[in-house]
Amino acid sequence: MIRIVVKLLVPAMDCCTINWRAYGRDHLNNLDPTKFVINSLDLGTETYTQMLPPPGCEDVVLAASGVCVLMNSFCFYHDFNGTDLVIWQMTEFGDDKSWTQFLKFSYNDIPMNYDFGRYPDFRLTPLYLSENGDTVVFVNSVPDRAIIYNRRTNKVKKARINKKISWSSVYDYVESLVSTS
Repeated sequence: MIRIVVKLLVPAMDCCTINWRAYGRDHLNNLDPTKFVINSLDLGTETYTQMLPPPGCEDVVLAASGVCVLMNSFCFYHDFNGTDLVIWQMTEFGDDKSWTQFLKFSYNDIPMNYDFGRYPDFRLTPLYLSENGDTVVFVNSVPDRAIIYNRRTNKVKKARINKKISWSSVYDYVESLVSTS
């Protein structure tokens, strides 16, 4: 089963892209579940691009990674050895050679005190980064919870959401004046 994650991004130019991760292909053009690519569809020009993940991330498990938009930049995040969450930033959108490691969080710095037995697919998803870069909002597979982490003070707040939210269906939306019709 291929899990497609759609993210919207509005770069400096007047267009929108839909971005998702998918399995790559081997040298015989067969699906290769050990490799993946990042696909991008530009809605303004109706062109399709395929990008490679950041260097060294080719073997990252697809389910333990994702794409997001933080501070108006396209980002790729992944679990690193079960100990850290690494976020890469694409400095030149569409150029897969422009990935730079942006942030790295140790799970030990983000105490969550959850019973992981109830949530075997537990993973953090970065949802928002403040303008000054101090505060990060994460969501995860725990229902009705968000994690607000202050990098400067190394403090965590757990926000309880009053409504039932399935975080696996949370997507970025950046308003645009460009019509998609």
